[in-house]
Amino acid sequence: AEYDLFVQYALNVPEGTDLEVTSNNGNVWIRPGCGNVKVAGRNSDIDIAKPLGSVHAESVNGRIQLAEAPAGGTLRTVNGDVYAEVAGGKLNAATDNGVIHAKLLGSGIEEAVLTSQNGGVNLRMPDTSSASITATALRGSVESELAVDTSGGALQPRYLKGKIGDGRARINLDTLNGNIVIARSE
Repeated sequence: AEYDLFVQYALNVPEGTDLEVTSNNGNVWIRPGCGNVKVAGRNSDIDIAKPLGSVHAESVNGRIQLAEAPAGGTLRTVNGDVYAEVAGGKLNAATDNGVIHAKLLGSGIEEAVLTSQNGGVNLRMPDTSSASITATALRGSVESELAVDTSGGALQPRYLKGKIGDGRARINLDTLNGNIVIARSE
């Protein structure tokens, strides 16, 4: 007889505890209230909700989801999509074969660098945002629902360089084979 064995662990830690998790063939879910979070997965979907500190998450074959992060994060997967909601700090998200969906939740964002090789980059942000944006889609298109001042930059079908508001946050969007869309979050 042949059996499949599945094991699920649930670890409870005090609020604010820093976590470091490594997984080869299993998904990782981190619920609200942890401090700084570091997750390394191989064949793992990673889901992190409302951390109190910074986040570093990497997977080879898996999707990464980060919700309501106050201090940004570094998110990297090879084969999977990335979903990120950040309220502050720096967001660095990259995937080779997937789409990046990012939402900037407030004016505390310092920087967002979103890179996909074979997929699109979708960025949602409020009209009241203040950012210097550079967006490059080598074999795709770039479009923005938000008004971008390109007087000191450029506006082309595959390239956008300009400012929203006073240009405070630095935003870099880059894809080789995909489209870039900058949309309103309201």
